[in-house]
Amino acid sequence: MRSPTTEAAHLAALLTAATGHEPRITGAGELIRIEVDLPDELSETASRTILAALGSATRFGYERADGHAYVWATLSRPTAEEYDVGTEPLRYAPPGPRTRRPEWLPLGNTIETVPAGVFWNAVRVPADVGEKVLRVLGEFTGAVIEDRSAQTLYWLVPPRAAREWGLPGVEILGIDAWVGVPGPSVEYRCRWRISVDDAGPLTEPDALRTALVAVLAELGDGSPA
Repeated sequence: MRSPTTEAAHLAALLTAATGHEPRITGAGELIRIEVDLPDELSETASRTILAALGSATRFGYERADGHAYVWATLSRPTAEEYDVGTEPLRYAPPGPRTRRPEWLPLGNTIETVPAGVFWNAVRVPADVGEKVLRVLGEFTGAVIEDRSAQTLYWLVPPRAAREWGLPGVEILGIDAWVGVPGPSVEYRCRWRISVDDAGPLTEPDALRTALVAVLAELGDGSPA
């Protein structure tokens, strides 16, 4: 297993290549933080490269301060509970296919309303924004519901996640909200754009938020202070 110092050097090199800016590195040994400013214009390819690089960190996110935007990542040595004997420590990885049907997923060609905030929170995004977010996330997306009549896409994230994002045009559905969930065979108004079987049900919240902020900034729709 590589040390946090070695991981940080590798991550910093990837971020430099993607942004053209020199990262700021603080801390040492068991806990290291990396920050790098984002250019005013960020291509879709660069956004995907940054997101893939950040996926190797223990934690990561996006911030805006003093008129400029930056991403940050922390790397730390995992605790004993994060190890499987004889393997690398657990890290965030792209969602993978499911082998067992989630209990909330309807069968066949039906659509059922499922309470949000129990199995997941839903992140509702306008379709024009969502299409760009899908391209930025790439393999890091989980399952996505598409409501073609409302022109919206829904990502599913762990319950109680995403409550404080405050992103323009993005709605977080949690407790007291219900979401129409299609069965695997539905192909009409409400359907799976990315199926649970193909990607797993949930998207990692930090990855989704970073992709949303990058896309909203590109579209000029603003971002959280």
